[in-house]
Amino acid sequence: GKGHLKISCSGAGTRFVQPNNEAVIQFEQCNSVIIEDGFFSGGRSGPGSPQDQTYDHLNGALTFHNCAQVSLHRVTLQCNSATRLFASCLTVSSTPSSPGRVQVTDCSLKVGHQQIGILLLNQQRITVSDNQIQARVKPRSMTLDFMLRDFVVANRVRDFMIKGAVIRDFDRLDEGQRDNLQNIQTSQAAGNRQVMFESPIAANHWRNAIQDTPDQVVYASNNQLLNSVKAASINLLQNPQARVGHSAINRWIESLRQQNPSVMATGIVCGGEVAKQVRIRDNTISGAHLGIQVGVSNRKRAQPGNFHIGETRIQGNSIHILLSPLATKRRGGIFVGNCTQLSISDNSIQVQRFQVTNSLRVESLRVYGILGRKMIVKDNYSTHCDVGIRVTAMDRQDGTQQWLVADNMFVDAEPAVEAPKIVKRRNNVT
Repeated sequence: GKGHLKISCSGAGTRFVQPNNEAVIQFEQCNSVIIEDGFFSGGRSGPGSPQDQTYDHLNGALTFHNCAQVSLHRVTLQCNSATRLFASCLTVSSTPSSPGRVQVTDCSLKVGHQQIGILLLNQQRITVSDNQIQARVKPRSMTLDFMLRDFVVANRVRDFMIKGAVIRDFDRLDEGQRDNLQNIQTSQAAGNRQVMFESPIAANHWRNAIQDTPDQVVYASNNQLLNSVKAASINLLQNPQARVGHSAINRWIESLRQQNPSVMATGIVCGGEVAKQVRIRDNTISGAHLGIQVGVSNRKRAQPGNFHIGETRIQGNSIHILLSPLATKRRGGIFVGNCTQLSISDNSIQVQRFQVTNSLRVESLRVYGILGRKMIVKDNYSTHCDVGIRVTAMDRQDGTQQWLVADNMFVDAEPAVEAPKIVKRRNNVT
């Protein structure tokens, strides 16, 4: 640790660039760090652990570990793009036993494709205000074919090609359901198997694709046939040569090129096991799959126990969501989990969809987990969301509750409010 540090730069013209690592500067165990002005650009991410859901492997262009107090003002940060989550623009983390304090104000963050803008873990007092957080344009080398080589991305796209599969009880489907499904049925010689599923690609094209991958001539079950169709779809997505002769499938994949914007995974994340006071206000988040995520938990423990955020205010944020078919499955405007005192107000959430993602259900607001006695959600506005707000209360504290959802406009949402009866509803408009 270095005690108390202050770094004052001369605006964005003072540039710190690290092309070979996601972290430009890392601070360890400082009493306080203040950084004003300046430009910090992280580079290529390390291998990390793409299956790690704890964020432990993520470094930011500026990274702080176990610093008691961190303050950033008028700083510009950017991180590189990747097909998976490997980095952030800013990471501030502490151990749960020694949570820190962090303030991020009036900063500009340019977030790489599928990365995080601000990542704050185990901070007892959080203030994030008046920041511009936007998705950074992908490099030209990150083409659609390049991204589809990542099996995680290919699997996401496959789920749009093949969904709602039925492998038994076909007679229970009514005529309307059958009309929306593609029917694949093999010959007697191939096992006389059948699967039905939703797909933008007609059944005869799938039959031809299966014939191109004759690893299984006789299918032992309907499920094996379904797995063969899925394997054929991955082969078509990852191997352009395999698409030759499959014009309909090739046209659908080519259409993805127009539906593949740069989109950050999440704008602001506050997590870990500890968060006593959270204030997120007046930020602009542009081009995110999930705007704001606030929640505490511990996935590593066999017995997770109860973790709660303290006083939380999320107010006056403008969030633009991009529903990209190649992005992570986490999506929505604002998510809050396990909170004792919660206020969500005056936020604007706008969702932009693409042809492939038109049917994706998305919530503008979601509150989940163990809730305290106060939850107020007021004066928010959203467009093109399927659900205005969804409240899922796993448990609640003893005593009376003031759980109120009022005076919100959720344009075209149905329903506007999905919540337990204990939640009061007033003047919510769709």
